[in-house]
Amino acid sequence: MRTLTFIIFLIFFSNASYSNEKNKTNVEFSSDNLVVDENKNIMTATGNVIIISKKMSIKADTVIYDKKADKATATGNVIIEGDDGSIFKSEKVILTDEFKAISAIPLFGTFKDKSNIKAQSFSKKSDGSTFFKEGTYTACDCDLKNNDPPPVWTLISREIEHNPISKTVYHKNVTMKLFSYPILYVPYLSHPDWTVKRRSGLLTPSFGYSSRNGFDLSIPYYVATN
Repeated sequence: MRTLTFIIFLIFFSNASYSNEKNKTNVEFSSDNLVVDENKNIMTATGNVIIISKKMSIKADTVIYDKKADKATATGNVIIEGDDGSIFKSEKVILTDEFKAISAIPLFGTFKDKSNIKAQSFSKKSDGSTFFKEGTYTACDCDLKNNDPPPVWTLISREIEHNPISKTVYHKNVTMKLFSYPILYVPYLSHPDWTVKRRSGLLTPSFGYSSRNGFDLSIPYYVATN
């Protein structure tokens, strides 16, 4: 039977080695193949592996779950789909804290508003806050992984933080590039995330060129009247 329920698997582990524990993980799991090492409490799933939790789903070629360490390692064409409409892709993802905390190296993502991000490393804490190290962000609808089409502008930051409570994205040590040319540096920048419809803040930069004024760049600021 192809589809396996992860809850049942965890209960099996509990009965085999942890008879006094109560399983609290509500995660559905399916794969083509499954191998369980009862002595080491390690499960290896291969082929069309799918993990579904309350706030996200993960697809991968292989997942190795270590119950003692509360750690699952997903490798090979990993795709993370969040309940906020975000889609992240990576080659290696580690899940801990009952699948609530995530780390990935590297990471390429697309948000609900079609803006894109890539980072050398990514981490998500159990409270939902996310951090992108050496990140590149753009509101352009483009493919940052293959640079096709190349984005018109990007924000390259040493660290990007998304706070889901304040619904704000924070950038540290930011360089703004127009195509591949750096045009602006600021030590700190923040803007509403992709779930906010209206809030005071910076809008998408615009640029132009005329024989009279030459190159022109503007970064408009929007003020929400409410």
